[in-house]
Amino acid sequence: MAVRLELSDDVLHVSGPLTVASIGQAQAQLESLLQSSTIRSLRVDLNAVDRLDTGGVVWVERLTRIGLAHNCELAIGDLPTAL
Repeated sequence: MAVRLELSDDVLHVSGPLTVASIGQAQAQLESLLQSSTIRSLRVDLNAVDRLDTGGVVWVERLTRIGLAHNCELAIGDLPTAL
């Protein structure tokens, strides 16, 4: 399964694996969503992430800076309990 990012109102839903192998795809999806959106504040829902490695953790940690570069405040929330 590939990583998937979906924008719903003011929530960015992330699902699938967040790993070294998938963060390039996640980053490309995020850049596309942020460029096409006028939303300036998003909550990031990671509840459907099913696999996480150090690459994914670093990407999640960088989300707030990535958002600021696009004039969008990203708040991390809804972490998966199984990981």
